[in-house]
Amino acid sequence: MGKQVSDELTRIELEHKLTKNIKDLKLQNLFIKLNKNGEIAYMSADPIADPIPPIDARNNRDLFEQVYQGITFKNIFKINNSAINKMIGENWSKKYLHIFFINDKDVNNELSLVFRFSRVENLDINNLNITDFEKESAYWLLNDGDINSFDSNSEKFSILKEKFEKGIAKELLKPDNIELTYYITYDVPKILSFNGFEQDIVFEIMCVVKKGKIQIGLQTFIDDRDRIHHNDDTGSPVYKGYYDLGNLKP
Repeated sequence: MGKQVSDELTRIELEHKLTKNIKDLKLQNLFIKLNKNGEIAYMSADPIADPIPPIDARNNRDLFEQVYQGITFKNIFKINNSAINKMIGENWSKKYLHIFFINDKDVNNELSLVFRFSRVENLDINNLNITDFEKESAYWLLNDGDINSFDSNSEKFSILKEKFEKGIAKELLKPDNIELTYYITYDVPKILSFNGFEQDIVFEIMCVVKKGKIQIGLQTFIDDRDRIHHNDDTGSPVYKGYYDLGNLKP
């Protein structure tokens, strides 16, 4: 009995320590629960990620179809819920998720995605290489919805950028008045507010107008019925909606 009490106290102390150490992520009412092995079993926070109105999601999709009418490239990307939960679990202490548009490494001149977690919000587009895999991490999105981690032997981001510009980016730039989007930045605390994803996530390419130019972006429909993410203006729980995946860069 004495050992069980001692273990429980240790877990409680560690829960308090973890909560204190990640307050800088600015999550409200953060709560962490550990399992008996000292692993994070549950983490929650007041939700700070709000869905966009359905009409905005529809307008984003309509603009994409109008702009890229007759130009064909992959515009739907699925990531398995186990894969995205793995990424988040490995990078919860980082502040930003950057989603890069790249040339698919397995399909010639096709669009794909890379997920990169960082403590830096604005990356230097002319100096993108990861120099420290302790501070940053990245993952290829595979065609089956799984992911592969980058390591020091992986293709450099400068090469990915060059292949993107010489490849599928030429298709993206064919319409008039297009500003090329290299990557999208999303706040990790907003992702943590979902408390994990129960379903696979499907990203769709959409278009928005930014500073008078048209840029591609990403949006996704979240429908985790067992989670109360936030309340609407009437206090009623909102369980699902379209989410715009952040700031277009550069």
